[in-house]
Amino acid sequence: MASIQSTLLKVFEELSDEEYAKLLFFLEEIPEKIKIPRGNLKNKSKVELVQTVVGYYDKQAVKIVTEVLSELPRRDLLPIKVSPLKRKNAQDLQQMSSTKKGKTESKVKVVKGTKTSLRRLALLQQKSRAKNQNITPAVKKPGAQIITLKELKALQLNEKDVQKNLIAKGKIIEKLTHNYINAKKKKMKVFHATIADETDTIQVKVYNREQTEFCKGNNVHITDFRFSDGVMTVTKVSQITKLAKGMIKPLEDVPVLSVREIKQKPEGTFVSGCFKIIKVSNAPKKKDAFPLYITVADHSDKINVIIFNPSKTLTCETGKELKMMGVKVNVYKNEKQLLHQCDSYLKVL
Repeated sequence: MASIQSTLLKVFEELSDEEYAKLLFFLEEIPEKIKIPRGNLKNKSKVELVQTVVGYYDKQAVKIVTEVLSELPRRDLLPIKVSPLKRKNAQDLQQMSSTKKGKTESKVKVVKGTKTSLRRLALLQQKSRAKNQNITPAVKKPGAQIITLKELKALQLNEKDVQKNLIAKGKIIEKLTHNYINAKKKKMKVFHATIADETDTIQVKVYNREQTEFCKGNNVHITDFRFSDGVMTVTKVSQITKLAKGMIKPLEDVPVLSVREIKQKPEGTFVSGCFKIIKVSNAPKKKDAFPLYITVADHSDKINVIIFNPSKTLTCETGKELKMMGVKVNVYKNEKQLLHQCDSYLKVL
């Protein structure tokens, strides 16, 4: 019997172009908790599909492919029998792959005394390409699951728990820097960002990290983060890995919340937006003791924004727009409002 990778490749080679297209379609529809994003299946060669399926499902890859083959139907290719890949076969596969890649790929050396598979070969080649492009290759932690942003938003997670077994990927489509003083009178720096993948977008707060670690336009792989109330929190303990260009194809139309949609969010949810200022409260004499009340609106509705200890540089005027990131939905006297937090981003445009 052969290894998982070589066996699946032989199975895929038996499929016609029409059957292969159906295979890709059914892989999108399988009732698994962790699914391969549609963008990661599009225009995949059969060799690339083997690496993708095994990368996502590991030992469950055979079970997944078996279910899909039953739907085609191509039961004549079942059952799929596999066994650990022998070292000799691995070396042969490695040599064949290196020959095809030619001079543009660095040769991969087989470490004596270790078991090598196609998956290991692909990882070594990825590291070689990443080194030439000055990109840190993404390494999947043992037991960690790659999850889409849509799936992440659907989970009920504790805000205090560090998610060590979840991996989120996305493209940074917006990033703003905000310096502030926290409750302990300590200077802090936070990046308010939006990342997107093929399924959805989420807000990210990045605390005390270098500018170069989180740049707009980069594709990133994030783990050891916290997530609650629709916001991912990235700190010093989080791992941020830069991915190669083209690995993530974000949504073409990024959803933007209207005021009406914001008011439908549960209390405690953090939201962002940019809305027209239609009313500003009279500036109180003691700014430290009283908040500033601003009413913003769009075509759908209006909502009050409460700003405690407003910055002296924040000059709000009716008719201008207020850009907000990381403000919290609150309920006061049965009416939804937005509360400014010490680390929220506010700017009048």
